[in-house]
Amino acid sequence: MNQVGLENDEQTIAWRADSHCLALDGIRGLAILAVTLYRLCKELDPESHPALATVRRFAPIGERGVDLFFVLSGFLITGILLRTRSQPHYFRNFMVRRVLRIFPLFF
Repeated sequence: MNQVGLENDEQTIAWRADSHCLALDGIRGLAILAVTLYRLCKELDPESHPALATVRRFAPIGERGVDLFFVLSGFLITGILLRTRSQPHYFRNFMVRRVLRIFPLFF
């Protein structure tokens, strides 16, 4: 198995759910960058600098960044659930971990 969680042989290339995939981190980073540029362009006047006008032309792509981020999250969460489904109370444990991860952000 190589560093990005892919197994290579003569027949197939398969992603393994029990390994970290660096490519998904890159896609997540691009989604965050797209959303950030989109929000930035909504706040700035494109007439103030020529570079802002150029960036603003590509800003609508940022609207898709949120969609991409949700798709990635669903894919990764499904992988976690499938990997742990043979353990006792796997869904309860999953939900407790989610709450402990997300709940502190509200305070």
